[in-house]
Amino acid sequence: MVGNFKMAHTNNVRRRRSASEVKVLMLDAAREMFAAKGFHATTREIAERATVTEQLLFNHFASKQQLFAAAVLQPFEALAEQQLVEWQHVVALGDEPHQMMRVYVEGLWTLVRTNRALFRALSTDPFGAHVTPVLDRLEQLTAEIARRHGYGYDPHIAVRIVFAAVTALALNEEATAGRSEADIINELVNTFAAGLTRGR
Repeated sequence: MVGNFKMAHTNNVRRRRSASEVKVLMLDAAREMFAAKGFHATTREIAERATVTEQLLFNHFASKQQLFAAAVLQPFEALAEQQLVEWQHVVALGDEPHQMMRVYVEGLWTLVRTNRALFRALSTDPFGAHVTPVLDRLEQLTAEIARRHGYGYDPHIAVRIVFAAVTALALNEEATAGRSEADIINELVNTFAAGLTRGR
């Protein structure tokens, strides 16, 4: 009986992982290491974290840049696209500006808080061009709101201030310690809404 148990246990331990399981391990490890060390994280460290060989890692991803794109940039673009579609819908409905700001801030806050490792890794991106298309589309929506309501803010600057502030606070839990997420979001919304709706 004991011998059979040991044999079954050994077989389970030695079970070959599927290619999809291995790839998930690699991507998760890459996000964690890029979040911790930035783009300076080595492929050897990532492979060790994923419990695979470095050669196997390169069988799936030809370079560290390609791995960074798959682990960090592509997931960010997919998440950002979902958020953009939602905000486009809100803007099209013509909601009151304060409510539109709330939808945007709450959505971005939740996105960052639930994907902290991804956003920390994203902040280390040496290529830098990945966020620009997202901000450009947000800028177009923000410019439409300004035209519709007669606001005098600069959409290019406004979008980047809000994005940077919400992202930074959502990632830095120490800076907001002792305050509820609801209170933080309310303060962000009220501050931005007051600033952006001037010149009406």
